[in-house]
Amino acid sequence: MSNFRLPWKKMMFYSSILFLLSLFILMGCISFRTKDSNVQKNYLKKGINVRIHHKAFEDTSIRWIVSGLTQEDAPILLFVHGAPGSSNAYDKYLQDTSLTSKARLISIDRLGYGYSDYGNATTSLARQAKQLAFVAQQYPHSSKIILIGHSFGGPIVCKALIDYPSLANAGIILAPAVDPKHEKILWVANFTKWKATRWLFSGALKVSSDEKFSHIEELEKMDKEWHKITKPVIHVHGTKDKIVPYPNLAYVERKLPDSLLTAISWEDANHLIIWNRYEEIKKLILNALYDE
Repeated sequence: MSNFRLPWKKMMFYSSILFLLSLFILMGCISFRTKDSNVQKNYLKKGINVRIHHKAFEDTSIRWIVSGLTQEDAPILLFVHGAPGSSNAYDKYLQDTSLTSKARLISIDRLGYGYSDYGNATTSLARQAKQLAFVAQQYPHSSKIILIGHSFGGPIVCKALIDYPSLANAGIILAPAVDPKHEKILWVANFTKWKATRWLFSGALKVSSDEKFSHIEELEKMDKEWHKITKPVIHVHGTKDKIVPYPNLAYVERKLPDSLLTAISWEDANHLIIWNRYEEIKKLILNALYDE
């Protein structure tokens, strides 16, 4: 009996197909969200009292989680995650007693993610900002509100400052995707568009892709509105950010006057600064909280 061997090129081809199929199956399982009971358990382990809110918003239901101070006039730190993601992106912040002892911390599930109309994309920055305003308005007696957004959460913070000028006292945008001329779309995102492969992906990944493919148009709309921002903005960007390119910082410097913008460039930092530059981010947040 002769030994049967696949030619090297065919072996590589079939191995690649198997790898891609395995990857797609994995992607179909990743929801980027944590159910309420597990949120409670995770925070209980840290000794943190967490409050979970579900509320009707327009034609759907949204979720946000809260930790920290409970007084009516407590200042608010309102966190907005990127794409894909959910409120759990900021768990470390909401579990940090140096923050929870000084403010009410709120992390939202953006529309389409977590438990806020999961799997149904809201590509409109205006509607995303409206959700942010809706949550903030549930706390009408807060002494201060600071909006904090990472990546795709950054332009939502900016749009909220534009559309709701009296909503917040300041915005902190961390590696934000705001420049329509520097919007990167990875080729792999096309698999979430094609009918033959879209079904393989989780709801969060499909929403993320839908946002991505409409983002340039949304940013071009907002391009003409930056002059409406009247509150201070802190923009932090890493020079080695390969996901949201560093020139986004220069774009915001052109859009906002020096009197409103604090532009911070971090040498060699990548896109994941909310996690791998945690202590520096926390210090910025605390300084903004104390700033009158």
